[in-house]
Amino acid sequence: LSSLGLAFVFLSEGLRRKLTVLLHKNFYKDKYDYREQWESFSRQIINSASLSETQVAILKLVCTTFACKWAAFYLQDEESGNFTNTASFNVRIEKRTVMANSPLIDELKRKDWILNLTENRPNLEDTLVDNAFLVIPLFFDDELTGFIVLGEQINSGEALTYEDYDLLRMFAKQAITTVQSLRLADQLAVSRELAAIGKVSTFVLHDLKNQVSGLTLMLDNARNYVSDPEFQEDMLKTVSNTVDNMTKLIARLKNLKEKPEIVVSPVELSEIIQKAVESVGGNIQVTGDEVNIAVDKDEIYKVVLNLLVNALDATSSDDPPVKVVYGLRNGSAFIEVSDFGCGMSAEFIENQLFAPFKTTKRHGFGIGLYQCKQVIEMHHGSISVKSKEGEGTTFLTLLPMETDRR
Repeated sequence: LSSLGLAFVFLSEGLRRKLTVLLHKNFYKDKYDYREQWESFSRQIINSASLSETQVAILKLVCTTFACKWAAFYLQDEESGNFTNTASFNVRIEKRTVMANSPLIDELKRKDWILNLTENRPNLEDTLVDNAFLVIPLFFDDELTGFIVLGEQINSGEALTYEDYDLLRMFAKQAITTVQSLRLADQLAVSRELAAIGKVSTFVLHDLKNQVSGLTLMLDNARNYVSDPEFQEDMLKTVSNTVDNMTKLIARLKNLKEKPEIVVSPVELSEIIQKAVESVGGNIQVTGDEVNIAVDKDEIYKVVLNLLVNALDATSSDDPPVKVVYGLRNGSAFIEVSDFGCGMSAEFIENQLFAPFKTTKRHGFGIGLYQCKQVIEMHHGSISVKSKEGEGTTFLTLLPMETDRR
């Protein structure tokens, strides 16, 4: 006992404090029941419905536990790197942003400990609001991601012990883990929405491109045949079909769903093919037998239109015309579109042909045949291809008969 007494007298202040903490941790009852604190923290978080509510719940819990009048949450902005006030409890923050190069941030990064602002810290006086008491750093993956500011104590004479700081550090770890999880979830949701918008935009642009292809070909021919009455009649049909298709596209966009439904009705296959040929124009030969099918005629029209556009793009002016044959084969309606153009390699057909965003066209979107395959499969049909490089390509599409739907 005499030796211990002499040690307290002669040892430095730092050593005496370390010895006191050691004795408290090993021979005295803990100030806090950590199980109770953890349960309280979990209850507060579970009852929060959003990121903002979660932050407020954390601030309220910390203020209640350590008897502080107010608290504020700051998180780092990913673009600027500055720290912005994102939530408050019992206070209105006037200075909402702390610059990334401020003395406060430098000290938090350098020391990674809780700052007591009641101590002599003249370099931090203008950084935060008045009457701030503690600044609790929030580190995630060893990076300073934010911090919590606690306002003045309700009992200004109450001194914090090592146990208070230990509990604050525990709160800080759990708080930033929870908040970052919610932030990442929000970012993921936004990314998914943007991806969905991008996907829809790509499909819309592809449909527009197909419509423009027919108009472009019509304008090219108009320079030579505009005075021909027969050409004038064809031109009016092409423009009328294009306007009709654009109107339907706009209507579908207004009622856009994640998985569009097909509207099946009986229709003559020749009607769909003739409409697609008139829309795209070009050197195309059509032969076939009348057959009734049960399909969404607008969707199948887009499939035929896409196959015709691809066939014309693959051929040159010196190649034979694109051939379209349709009719009945082995109990199913079929459409066969053949060209004698550049063709495709077996590797491309196997690995990329029907995959989204894969294309051999210089300015293509790579979703046309992917979309065609989806539409055909929604109709319980099939689409296949035969092709040789330098010889041409044939697409065979099988569709259900009208009687199959009864």
